[in-house]
Amino acid sequence: MFKKKEPVYVSHLNEIRCAKGLSVETLAEKVGVSKQTIDSIELEKHKLSLELAYEISGALDCRVEEVFPRIGGK
Repeated sequence: MFKKKEPVYVSHLNEIRCAKGLSVETLAEKVGVSKQTIDSIELEKHKLSLELAYEISGALDCRVEEVFPRIGGK
């Protein structure tokens, strides 16, 4: 019947954020988004814009490909 949707991106945000010792709240403040937005991105449930992906990666001092190794199609 209904086909299960695959996430549009894969996120290593939680692993990288934790390895850098940052809380969800701290990262959210650095990026200028809500804690809920970061939580949703970590769960791959948020519609992630390319701009936001770059902002998050920059706040973590990482390349976007490290944090989000797959953005877009398969």
